[in-house]
Amino acid sequence: MSKRLDYTQIAPAGAKALGGVFGYVMQSGLLAALVELVYLRVSQINNCACCLDMHTRDLLKKGQKVEKLALVQAWAEAGNLFDERERAALAWAETVTRVAETGVPDEAYEAARTVFEVESHDRNAIKNNLQIIAKSAKLFNVPTVLSTVTAETFSGPFVPEVTEGVFPGHEVVDRTSINAWLTPNFVKAVEATGRKRLVIAGLWTGACAAFNVIEGLRRGYEVFFVADACGDTSIQVHERAVDRMIQAGAVPTTAQHFVYELQQDWSRQETYQGVIDIMKAHTAFGTQIFFSKWALGGHDSALKAAQLTAA
Repeated sequence: MSKRLDYTQIAPAGAKALGGVFGYVMQSGLLAALVELVYLRVSQINNCACCLDMHTRDLLKKGQKVEKLALVQAWAEAGNLFDERERAALAWAETVTRVAETGVPDEAYEAARTVFEVESHDRNAIKNNLQIIAKSAKLFNVPTVLSTVTAETFSGPFVPEVTEGVFPGHEVVDRTSINAWLTPNFVKAVEATGRKRLVIAGLWTGACAAFNVIEGLRRGYEVFFVADACGDTSIQVHERAVDRMIQAGAVPTTAQHFVYELQQDWSRQETYQGVIDIMKAHTAFGTQIFFSKWALGGHDSALKAAQLTAA
């Protein structure tokens, strides 16, 4: 096959963007052999001879057996030759590549989500911390912007505990970009808050959080990120993304500290009970707050009762 055009010369910005995506994927914590396996399957679907040759050679160099590569196209019928993660990745690759024909079947999404979700932290803890942020923002009337990535075909809907349980009817900015700032509706929503200090959290530390935190800093905002309301494919990936955000000038915080920053003083009765309810629902610290209530509100009466009993 003769070379028809040099896309690196015709569209250098596009070539650079594609290279950036490849670079990010290769540094995401996924095994390089798994990524190459997915590229090979997609190349088969797209009938790209150049890509088939390149990815086959790369996999052979990584020690992949010829017998396995010969059955990539028929992985679903190859028994235990492909492990659970490989099967889920290949199924998802086929679904996304053929999305115009097949849509995104729920079973393919669930299979991929099950084996490729956050691995760096306990998933329920991340979800609890996300709810702490959302509920606290609502309690203290903090302007909130919600955003997700192609909810209908890729990432699925925003966490229902937030959209339905905390902010029903609140607009969720749907986008295609990892960096939300590339989406005009997101930028408008942020600017409409009138705030210059941002607190950001995102499911994936190295993508949803880091991209948006760093771009927010570049645009002149003061940015905090909630480190325990994010996670990634490994501790290493999470921690390096955290390092990068701090080096860029962002301030790390936690979900509980976010609440304390807003409450400031336990004697603020207008939000006191709301904070207690949030902590009781989502943290082990919730039970400890009752001590503060006793110390600030019921201490005198408790002391008098003890003195009377002693007498």
